[in-house]
Amino acid sequence: MTALSRQVALVTGATRGIGKAIALALAQDGATIIGTATTAEGAANIGQYLKNIENAGEGIQLDVADAAATDAALAATEARHGAIAILVNNAGITRDNLLLRMKDDDWDAIMTTNLKPVFRLAKAVLRGMMNRLHRWDLGQRGPNQLCGGEGSDRWFHQVARAGSRQPQHHRQLRFAGFHRYRHDARAA
Repeated sequence: MTALSRQVALVTGATRGIGKAIALALAQDGATIIGTATTAEGAANIGQYLKNIENAGEGIQLDVADAAATDAALAATEARHGAIAILVNNAGITRDNLLLRMKDDDWDAIMTTNLKPVFRLAKAVLRGMMNRLHRWDLGQRGPNQLCGGEGSDRWFHQVARAGSRQPQHHRQLRFAGFHRYRHDARAA
């Protein structure tokens, strides 16, 4: 049994690049991958590469900016594969332009696709993750801080600052079956 056996991972934007690499890494650790793409062709591509590595997951077409489609996709995923234990918010768009030339519509599209779905998806799967949680490994912090309780802003600030440092010891943040490993360039 591998580290993530029987865990369902939802990876948005899993067609290529970082999203595909994350999906493949999680699959290698045993997770069942549900990868999203904005097109049917992209979803088929995800399904094919998952089939090639004998993963039980699938590729699904999803526009993360569409709240109703997102809710439907989450419900269908949980009905077919079980509760989502790992969420990787990777989907995003760019509108490369100088700020002075950027139109309001471009800015709104970026925020609607890159920011709002992160909140929406995390909120949708977090309660289920907390219900299945067996162990907290968060130092002196607990579920109250993760879910917006007193001190959460300080804890998130500490995590963000820690992510920019290279601690000497291997550390991992374990939350609801998801492991975020610090990659050590020296080990490569």
